[in-house]
Amino acid sequence: MGEYIKNMITGEEVKIGVLDHCFFSRQQIKKWLDDPAWVGWYAGKEEEGTLRSFYDDHKTLYDKIEGLNYNEFAIKVVLDDSDVLEHQKVHISHKGKRGSGYHYAEDCQFKGKTEIWLTIVGERYDQAGEGRTIFACDCCEAMFSLPQQELNSIFKNIDQANRDYLQPILKGRKDIILT
Repeated sequence: MGEYIKNMITGEEVKIGVLDHCFFSRQQIKKWLDDPAWVGWYAGKEEEGTLRSFYDDHKTLYDKIEGLNYNEFAIKVVLDDSDVLEHQKVHISHKGKRGSGYHYAEDCQFKGKTEIWLTIVGERYDQAGEGRTIFACDCCEAMFSLPQQELNSIFKNIDQANRDYLQPILKGRKDIILT
């Protein structure tokens, strides 16, 4: 399953996402939305509103961030408040060769700590079009966003090359929404 669009002139079909998870940036969705050749497409027929729903829904998580070429890295940060996110249980399993094995859940190794590793997941935009970067705990993958002042603090504590690269790209939240 997924959300598809089709260019009615070239015949090109693109899977743009699933539910509220978009595989492209919001800027790319806007380009397709503004081009009348691109229409929502599913099971061989045109579907209304596919691009519009991804663009207008404030719950849409965009995988791609304009200007971020490589997001498969982790950043070590010190958060002022260890309650800024709700860590999830981490599920651990091991399977033996004959089907034996075990499965159990443990608390995230960063739960209750202020120093954690985080990864960049993508972006979300509120109903006013204000963007915020979505991060995840590198251990349990709990998603959250950070206030701009917290993000500025992180920029002060990373090396100059990463600061110059990330500062113009990452956006802090202006409201109290965590994700």
